[in-house]
Amino acid sequence: MKPFHADPNSHAFIAVDSSPSPHAGSGSSSGGGGAIIVAAAAAAPSGRRGKKVRTGCITCKSVVDPHLCPMPILIFPPPTARLTQRTLRIRKVKCDETKPACVRCVKTGRKCDGYLPWSSRSARVSVCHVPSPTPELGTAAERHAFEYYRSRSGPLLGRAIDVDFWGGLVLKLSLREPVVRHAMLAMGSLHESLTVMQSEGRDVDRSFAFTEYGKAMVALRRWDPKNSTTAIPLLVCILFICIEYLLEHETASQLHISQGRHILYAMDDTRSPALDMIKQHLVPIYARLSLASFLYSNRPPPIPQHLRTATEMPTHFGSVEEARNLLYHLLDEGLRFKVRATPALYDPRTTAWDMQVLAAEQQRILATLGRWHVAFSMLAATLPPGQPAYPDVQHLLHIFYHSSNIWIKTALEPQQLALDAYMPDFAAIVTHGSAFMNSLASGPATPVFTFETEVLAPVYFTVTKCRHPLLRRAALRLLMREEMRGRREGLWYCAETVVVGKRVIEMEEEVSNALHMDHMYWTSSPTGSHHSHASFDRESRLRVMEAYEGELHVPMTHPPTIVASPLDVMDWSPEHSIAPPGTQPSWNPTFIPKRSRQPRDTTPKPLEVSTHLDDYDTQSLQYESPYGVPEERRIKNAIIGPRQDGGVWVTMFRESRDGKADWDVTREFLKLM
Repeated sequence: MKPFHADPNSHAFIAVDSSPSPHAGSGSSSGGGGAIIVAAAAAAPSGRRGKKVRTGCITCKSVVDPHLCPMPILIFPPPTARLTQRTLRIRKVKCDETKPACVRCVKTGRKCDGYLPWSSRSARVSVCHVPSPTPELGTAAERHAFEYYRSRSGPLLGRAIDVDFWGGLVLKLSLREPVVRHAMLAMGSLHESLTVMQSEGRDVDRSFAFTEYGKAMVALRRWDPKNSTTAIPLLVCILFICIEYLLEHETASQLHISQGRHILYAMDDTRSPALDMIKQHLVPIYARLSLASFLYSNRPPPIPQHLRTATEMPTHFGSVEEARNLLYHLLDEGLRFKVRATPALYDPRTTAWDMQVLAAEQQRILATLGRWHVAFSMLAATLPPGQPAYPDVQHLLHIFYHSSNIWIKTALEPQQLALDAYMPDFAAIVTHGSAFMNSLASGPATPVFTFETEVLAPVYFTVTKCRHPLLRRAALRLLMREEMRGRREGLWYCAETVVVGKRVIEMEEEVSNALHMDHMYWTSSPTGSHHSHASFDRESRLRVMEAYEGELHVPMTHPPTIVASPLDVMDWSPEHSIAPPGTQPSWNPTFIPKRSRQPRDTTPKPLEVSTHLDDYDTQSLQYESPYGVPEERRIKNAIIGPRQDGGVWVTMFRESRDGKADWDVTREFLKLM
């Protein structure tokens, strides 16, 4: 990886000197040390004889300037500008100016964004100048972090469909809001540190990032809601979540997700420009963060109906963005239903009427999901020319549609044998997962970190919950592809999903040579402890099966779960849906009956493993349900974490075979590949 250097001649470099800029002819001064975005010289006259008409709807007349602006913000061009390769009009047509929506937009299936008020039209500002009341970027480290975020972090944290947020709104607000600027600089610095570590294997000093993160927290505490919009703390909360992801602080990131969702939950329906911005940019992100929350056993507050972009499922979608937003709201609703429904199966107080009510709600959600799928299929077939197709996002939407279908349909099923009926859905996840990864391989750069939970969680879900021997191995191969090496998606680490997925297959199929991993050793300390007091021998590795004295209950209300810090499951409390930083997240497992359990043998046992996927006897595999994996052998849940010494602990739960305990619990330390 080549070292990154901020280019003072780039078109988005911020001039921080209060003295006249050497590029003053390219932009205008802010008069008070404002930030100036350096632009290229004005283009030559277009040769137009008549006066150019500048009225019309926002969609027909708006332009984006990918070189002069670091973000594709819709703007009206200054009077001297012409549409060149640097200024690209969204639509090359004359607007008919029909109110409230122009006919040209409606006929082509576009969403007409309406018209600017005359006061806004008369106050057009040149794209070259961005007024900034905030202090300037005065140090080389600040300028470097800003430029790194603008040119690398912004485009890579999300997909192209999210560039309006990461590469647009965040950059724009950073020029006037200190809290946004400090958080953005911390993100850029941490993202660069992670990239250098992944590509070069060396540590980078993160003191600058920690300093900026601290400044952002101080600025947020001083934030005055009377002088600013509620959108600022909501946006900063998203930036804090990303920072905690980069710092590998999972519990703290969950706390920020919960806080942001609480702010949304408390918002009223007062119309304002800030509310429109929240609905357009921030609510969709918080809806997608639901997936990370539920997979972490957190239960964030629901998003109010009045903050959603649509409350009814349309018969057709106008864009991929609209389809994505509605699917993630449905996913949030489906996972919320699952965590309510599954415990009812084990609660003796649940009546037949309660189950009928849950079944009716399940059918309502599935019917809505079915309507979404029809509308999305029509969009993929009839996408208007010129409308962004985002094929990678379409593959992700297919993946999460099929994942949601499985999660919701099996929410009222007490046995995992019910999953065997959804092999077509699992197969679709593998197919679209492969297509998504192909798009990563063909792209200009494969990011080592993404803010969104994308392909890792559903493909790992397929590895562990699809018992068809060939399908689950195909899913595992996807996670082992070269472009996935070292990949992180929010809370998910690809390397961990690979070793845990392999181990789950081996345990369920109970074939010693079915899937081989590296030999693992765990050497006990003199006290016999296998927790933090144990020592790890890198040359010789053993597995250990640990005993638990006391009550340990498997969380069956969620897909496979991640935990972060040293594990002490017996002390987890069911009273809180999220734990403060430095503690473990909690579940609500009170529906599981308690029985006495016997201590396990804590003597380390050797495990023969290797890295060959195809080293198994095809004659011994079964291709019909239950695929040679009866209910009692199936892993009900696998808790991943904590990480330690180049490996990861995993705790797996199966039904007790001797009937003397609730669960057969196995805890092992797996060496990362």
